[in-house]
Amino acid sequence: MNKLSIRLSLAFALVTWLVIAVIALAMGEAMDRSFRSYVSQRSSEGAGANMAAMLEQYYVDHQGWDGVQAVIAPGTGSDSQQKEGRGRRGQNFVLVDPTGMVIAATDVTRIGTQVDVSAQELMLPIQADGQEIAKLILDTPGIQALGDAEEQFLSNLTTTLLATAVGAGLIAALVGGILAWQFGRPIRQLTAAVRQMAGGDRGEDVAVQGTEEVLELAQAFNHLSRSLVHQETLRQHMAANVAHELRTPVTVLRSRLEAILDDMYPLDKEQIIVAHDQTLHLARLVEDLRQLTLAEAGQIPLERQQIEPGELARRTLDSFMPLALDAEISLKTELAADLPVIKVDVDRIRQVLGNVLANALRHTPTGGTIELRVLRQAKQVRFEISNTGSSLTPEQLEHLFEPFWRADESRNRNGGGSGLGLAIARQLVQLHGGRMWAEQLPDHLSFVFDLPI
Repeated sequence: MNKLSIRLSLAFALVTWLVIAVIALAMGEAMDRSFRSYVSQRSSEGAGANMAAMLEQYYVDHQGWDGVQAVIAPGTGSDSQQKEGRGRRGQNFVLVDPTGMVIAATDVTRIGTQVDVSAQELMLPIQADGQEIAKLILDTPGIQALGDAEEQFLSNLTTTLLATAVGAGLIAALVGGILAWQFGRPIRQLTAAVRQMAGGDRGEDVAVQGTEEVLELAQAFNHLSRSLVHQETLRQHMAANVAHELRTPVTVLRSRLEAILDDMYPLDKEQIIVAHDQTLHLARLVEDLRQLTLAEAGQIPLERQQIEPGELARRTLDSFMPLALDAEISLKTELAADLPVIKVDVDRIRQVLGNVLANALRHTPTGGTIELRVLRQAKQVRFEISNTGSSLTPEQLEHLFEPFWRADESRNRNGGGSGLGLAIARQLVQLHGGRMWAEQLPDHLSFVFDLPI
């Protein structure tokens, strides 16, 4: 009873039956009134025609209207004490002269009164020798009782109307049930797909046909399914990458310690430095993972303060100057003159710039150039960090901000870095209400991010 198809079927049936019932009742009442009115009018017209013929003959036979009251209403003649009566067949007749004076009437109290003949609906002329000598007004008493044959005809008509209404209601209920089942079919398909997804079967799109709302629901489900598959793939890759990144320094540290225990290496400061470097690498990796997790969950608190973007860029660039000199890489900066003050977490934005600059230093060849540009874009401040020597395909650009992703597929970490810097940088920019992306130009690769003013 709680199924959508059953509810829709009942709703269709209820509405259909209500509409049919109202129409049937209205039509039945209208037909009954119209038929009774028609029969009464035809009866009145027939009785009036007969009475008019009788009155014309009476006038010819009596050469006047003396005693005509007995013809109009038998039993109400001039000598009778009866003041009111009913004409033949229950009709009320009023006989008036050409001036509208009542000569005779079923209701004797009207004799001698004046009648406005222009306001009468049913009126027949009384003629003699080709001239109109009077008028017969048919004052109908209303809808009269029907005869047996007429009552039987009206009963048969009502029965036919009722049977037609019931048949139409059954057909409408059947059609409504079919339509309700068709409407519920896409929902059942999506329900089955959700159950398959819950069972671990993901990734296949649901082909659903239906209304615009159902199609939007199916598209949203397919998008959700693909997103879950993508997120699951990323999770698996990240788990594998984390295991690999942890295994490398742990393996080096373990082998070094085992070699010392086996007296293959002396226990001196040099060996301790090697072990210490590996522990520092592990600490950086764990800290980067922690920051990425917090940033993705939006749980990194931001201590915003106002600062000039140019000053922020210069501070960060100055801290990388010694590394650039050692690598023989040129650092350049270009600051717009109309930069507004921004309100950001200074340490976090310096971390963003630092992660991008560190990545650029690792991928810029000796003699190359790294340029930091800061400019204003509408209601935002834009930071652009570009470096020469890097070339990525559009497909590689799509994966550039994924954790542990690298273009050369190499696992070598001699160049430093945990593979999480760009992912952390993008999340930090998004926490500030901005966005970050990369652009490949003919001679350099640019990392761009906007921060709201």
